[in-house]
Amino acid sequence: MVGFSYNISPGLKDSLGRIEHFRKQILLSPLPPKTELHLRFEAMVNRLYWSLALAENSTSKSDMVKLLTHESSKGFSREQKEVLGYKKALTYISQEWLASTKTVVPKT
Repeated sequence: MVGFSYNISPGLKDSLGRIEHFRKQILLSPLPPKTELHLRFEAMVNRLYWSLALAENSTSKSDMVKLLTHESSKGFSREQKEVLGYKKALTYISQEWLASTKTVVPKT
């Protein structure tokens, strides 16, 4: 293993101290449940949007939000079905495998 030696200048030490101070403030700040749910939903929509954008799905973010928030009994287009299927897959993965020791099998 290679050993590294370095010196921490007073300016760097001060900057690291301020970063640590702000990190503690962020981690210890209370977050209302409503805000947390909103941030989680927004992150999920962004994850869906950008993942499907790579697969050349042209559904806009606003259309995804409408599709995910309003239950509709109308027929869905191929792209809408893809959004719903991907959402279902992400939900399944987070609920079944996030803290599980289960192995992933092709059937799943």
